[in-house]
Amino acid sequence: SEEGLSAKEATRKSMDQITGALVGIALVLSAVFIPMAFFGGSTGVQNGKGTKQYHWYCNSRDQGCTEVLQK
Repeated sequence: SEEGLSAKEATRKSMDQITGALVGIALVLSAVFIPMAFFGGSTGVQNGKGTKQYHWYCNSRDQGCTEVLQK
């Protein structure tokens, strides 16, 4: 309570200060991920590579990964 504000006033002030940052984050995430909805092939290729690496890791370690893969 450095500025002598009530709880309600302090809450309102902090919400006003962070609104710009939240809007900016939403815009950046939208700019990155919305275009990916139109690139069907590239997302499929990326998932395929990750899946192969995950299967190799699980088969080489054999520490309960088969249960994870079945889910």
